[in-house]
Amino acid sequence: SWLIGSLAFLMDAWMATWGYTLEELEESLRLQILVAYQRDQIAESIPDIVEQVELQQVFAFTEAGANRALLNLNSGASFEDVAFEFSPETGGYLGWAPRGYLLIPAVEEAAFNQPVGTYTDIIESEIGFHIVLVLNREERPLSPDARLTLARQALNAWLEERRSASTIEVMVE
Repeated sequence: SWLIGSLAFLMDAWMATWGYTLEELEESLRLQILVAYQRDQIAESIPDIVEQVELQQVFAFTEAGANRALLNLNSGASFEDVAFEFSPETGGYLGWAPRGYLLIPAVEEAAFNQPVGTYTDIIESEIGFHIVLVLNREERPLSPDARLTLARQALNAWLEERRSASTIEVMVE
């Protein structure tokens, strides 16, 4: 009984601090539950297994560097050797990526259109120049990060669709 009284006192104090009536708090919680439910429904629409490509890239900050890399590749140098020259820490390994996951759409588009075992021409982006080797392509489970990214994109697309179909009126008294 003492605990219930203490909780009621704390709840009343919290509502007073934040300007809620009990009805407003209940409505706010109801809306939060509905929002969480809708978000979860959208996130669950992302399939567990999707087509993905395994990628390695040569990344150059300058066009001259990218041209030199492409010339070396076309002259028979191994992609791995050239990639490690430009990215000594990782060798340009990007890992597995589903559609919609890579930050640079032109790189992603080229990667999904490139045959396995071959590399792209130079792709210019706002951050530099990319040559991408497709190491593998298969249907596989999404990584947690890829799932989160695709779910966030699906939620943003759903919101944008709803906003574009909505009419907002501003009523000035």
